[in-house]
Amino acid sequence: VQNADNLLPPLVIDSEVDAEDINYELYEHILLFEPCGEANPKPNFILKQAKLKNARFVGSKNTHFKCAIEKDGRTFSAIGFNMAESAADFQNEDIVDIVFNIDINDFNGTRNLDLKLIDIKRS
Repeated sequence: VQNADNLLPPLVIDSEVDAEDINYELYEHILLFEPCGEANPKPNFILKQAKLKNARFVGSKNTHFKCAIEKDGRTFSAIGFNMAESAADFQNEDIVDIVFNIDINDFNGTRNLDLKLIDIKRS
């Protein structure tokens, strides 16, 4: 039963993208809109019909959902902070639609695109 206490705001999706669109050039274009914050949120993208790989829960309390997303021969690292509960039923090889924004992960001298998951559902 929905009531005023459990309604979520609608999820805004700014654009549907193909795997080939997810690249450093897109990330650099997004930087032109900074600073991002409440009045100017990062754009949300949707990628449809992608394959879930290497799905697992991470963090000291396993509250984060980490996976790889594969589509059209490309593989992306993705993480959903505090998404363990909503992602509990997903398994490797599931075909999913994801809503995400793009970030850069600089770790141990390696720079990679990182998809920050906002929502995930089976296709």
